[in-house]
Order: sequence, then C-alpha cells, then structure tokens
Amino acid sequence: MKVRVEGRLWQDGDFWVVHIPLLDVSTQGKSFDDALYMAQDAIESLINKKGFTVQAIQTSDSTFEIESSDYAVFIAFMLKRQREASGLALEAVSNKLGQISRNTYARYEQGRGVPTFKQLGKLLEVVSSKEDEDQDG
Repeated sequence: MKVRVEGRLWQDGDFWVVHIPLLDVSTQGKSFDDALYMAQDAIESLINKKGFTVQAIQTSDSTFEIESSDYAVFIAFMLKRQREASGLALEAVSNKLGQISRNTYARYEQGRGVPTFKQLGKLLEVVSSKEDEDQDG
C-alpha cells in the first residue's frame, strides 16, 4: 500500500519554502525543483532507514504530495512527529486512547504494527492535540 501526505510550497524572496504539516517538516531550496528535492532529502535523512525513499509529486503550483511505498515506516514517522510536535509523551497518548499499556501505541511508532485507515485517523486525532488543551482546569 502506498501512502501520500500533502505539502505546501511558496516563494519567499530568492528561496522556495516547503512545509509538510503532517510530518512537521520544513525546508527550502533555491528553485522549485530544488525545494522538492530538499523535502525528499529531509524526510529520508530524518527517517534514516536503509532503502527507505520518498518521492515528491507536484499536484499544483503551490502543493505537492510526498509518497512512500513503505507504509509502516512512513506512518510510524508521521505519528511520532505529530506526537512530539504536540508535546505528548507515549503514556499520555496511551491514556487518551484508553489503553493500559503504552506499548500498544508505541508499536505503531516503531513500525512494528500498522494501523488500519480508520485507526490511523483516530491516532492522528489523538497525537495532534496539544497536551495542555486536554487537561481539566
């Protein structure tokens, strides 16, 4: 199964800026094509797994999609980046999901478990919420 996430691209002075919200990745390049290459390189470098590659596919003048055929690794990276950007610990995510053990969710971040599309939606909803927004008080 292939998975794709959307990114945005715009020119800012002499550079092209790239932002991929679901991966919490931003970079820039000297040209449109250079910026897309830099986005691919940034993701591959962050994941740092032998044989893992992504491809940037232009969808409009200002958007593109990042595609990877390694679903488990790509989803694991996305979940971890979203959780970290939200400031959540593994235990907090497990609690929000109603799980006793944080190991169940951690398997997804390690790429040892692959969520269904429906599960992925729920996981992204939980890991994308800021920790302080969910506390009573």
